[in-house]
Amino acid sequence: MINFIKSELYRVFHTKGFYLFTGFGVVMVLAMNLVLWMCGLNTPEFRYNTTGFAFSMLYYGGFQPILFMTLGISTVIFSGEFKNKTINNSIAFGCSAKTHFIGKLLVTLLCSLICMLVTEGTLIGSGYLLLQDSGPAETAKVIKATIACTPILICSVCAAVSLFYILRSEVKGMWAWLVLIIGVTAVITLFGMKFEPMRQLSRWLIYNLVVENSMDPATGMTVMVWETSEGFYRCILAGVIGILVFVTAGLAGVYKRDLK
Repeated sequence: MINFIKSELYRVFHTKGFYLFTGFGVVMVLAMNLVLWMCGLNTPEFRYNTTGFAFSMLYYGGFQPILFMTLGISTVIFSGEFKNKTINNSIAFGCSAKTHFIGKLLVTLLCSLICMLVTEGTLIGSGYLLLQDSGPAETAKVIKATIACTPILICSVCAAVSLFYILRSEVKGMWAWLVLIIGVTAVITLFGMKFEPMRQLSRWLIYNLVVENSMDPATGMTVMVWETSEGFYRCILAGVIGILVFVTAGLAGVYKRDLK
């Protein structure tokens, strides 16, 4: 297991895909802060060149695209292994199907975590460097949102990796992820408008948890799920349940079908 993980990490960190993907995220958040900074320089009355506005782009809507980025980074890490049949080389050299799945999953999770932390670090660092400081409360919101949403993002990676193995194809796995995470969620949410059990179920689906919000009638401000105590723990519990479900499904798929 350890040797396989080491070899996978060596492969990932010695190819350009991971760096290009992470670099894209870094460039995007850096460009956003630079635009806000430049607008503040040219327009004195511009109100959005603050860390509060920049950070709100993450905790009020940024975790939705990050959810899709987990699918992207998972695909990058696999690098067409099923398509090119390179995955069979590890099996031929005595790596068990279980070891291959768990090792690949751990490597993908580690790389996804690095990508997220580097991107968020760039957002926060460049925000404090370029923009007006809105106070520590905004950074605290970013940290709280990240803690609440990390299990959801891990669940998303587990779903992607498991579907890759179950379907033996990254392309099919990507489409299955979109159908399962987005399509099925949309259908359940639609039926939830009429049937109460469906509405309750929809509150626990990971896609809804990163996009669902309400309005505080007292302040008129948007309130995300993770901002309430109940919603915060619901995000964590839903993520953990999803992780267990998808990892179990992935292992079952690996055992049921020979990797070759």
